[in-house]
Amino acid sequence: MSSFATTFESMTNGLRAGTTPEWEDLQSQSKVTKAKRGVEWLATIDGPDMWLIESNTIMELGYIPRHDECLANGYIYSLEDAAAKWAGDGENGPLDEINFLSHNWCMGPDKSKIDNDNFDKAKMVAHWHKWRNGAYKRSRGKDTPVLWWIDWSCIDQSNSAPGAAMLPAYVKLCGMMLCCVHDREGKYFTRGWCRTERCLFTAMNSPRNWFFYFYDVGEFNPWQTIDDPRTGNITKESDRPFIAKLTEIALEFWEKNARSGFDKTNNYKEGVWAKVITPQLNFGKTKIMSWEMASGVNFPKKR
Repeated sequence: MSSFATTFESMTNGLRAGTTPEWEDLQSQSKVTKAKRGVEWLATIDGPDMWLIESNTIMELGYIPRHDECLANGYIYSLEDAAAKWAGDGENGPLDEINFLSHNWCMGPDKSKIDNDNFDKAKMVAHWHKWRNGAYKRSRGKDTPVLWWIDWSCIDQSNSAPGAAMLPAYVKLCGMMLCCVHDREGKYFTRGWCRTERCLFTAMNSPRNWFFYFYDVGEFNPWQTIDDPRTGNITKESDRPFIAKLTEIALEFWEKNARSGFDKTNNYKEGVWAKVITPQLNFGKTKIMSWEMASGVNFPKKR
C-alpha cells in the first residue's frame, strides 16, 4: 500500500488535473453521472478505493463496524459498485447524496471505538435514514438506503495514512457532511482532524455544513466559522504534517471555488452569500452556512 506522501501527491495531481470546467460542472449535474465520472477519476489516483456503507447495514447491526469486519462480511462496497448497483434508481436513489460523517472518536467498545457504549452514533445514522426517507419522500413505497462514508468503516484501520491522504477526493464526491457534536464541551470543534474534514468539505464542495448535536444546544448559530486545523488537538503528533498538507489543499481550492462560485446549483455570488464568501478562507472569521439536523420522533434523547 502506498504511503501518505505517495498517495497525497497522486491525489493532488488528480485534483488539479480534474478541475477543468467539465469536471466542475459535475457539481451541477446528475448525482448518478457524478458518481460514474468519479469512478473514472479515482481510477487515475494511486490510492485506496472509496468505500461506502449503507445505513441499513448499520441499523441491522446496531453499531458501526470496523473496516476489516466490513470487508470480511461484505458490509461495504466501492463507489464503482455503488454506481452500478444504484444507477437505475436515478435522483431518488441512494446516489442522490453520499453522506460524509465528521466526528471525534468516543473510544467505546472494541468493535466500534468511534462510538460510545450506547452506540449513539449508530442510532444517529438510523434516525438520519428515517428523516431522509420521510423529509425528502425518497422511499417510493419502501425505505431507500442512505450511503455513508465513515472513517472507521471505510479506511483500513491498520494502515490509515493512504486513506487520510485521499480525504479531499472522498469529500469531493460526497454531497453532504454531517458534523456530529457528541459532548457539551465541544471537543469536536477542537480536534484537528474534525476541523480538517469541515475545511475540506467547505472548500471542495460548498460553504455549507449540517450538524447533529447530542445535547440541547439552545439557539443554533446558522453561521459557524472553522478554526485552523493545523492548530487543533490531535492524538498523534505525527499526524500534524498530514493535517498541514490537507489544509493547504483546502485553502487552495477555496480560493479557486470562491472565484468560480462553487457550483451552478446555488448562486453563491449574490444576496447573503456575497457578504460572507471571502476570496480566501479565513479561519475563525469566514462564516459557513450551517444547519442543525431536524429533530423528530425517536431521535436520540438530548442530554
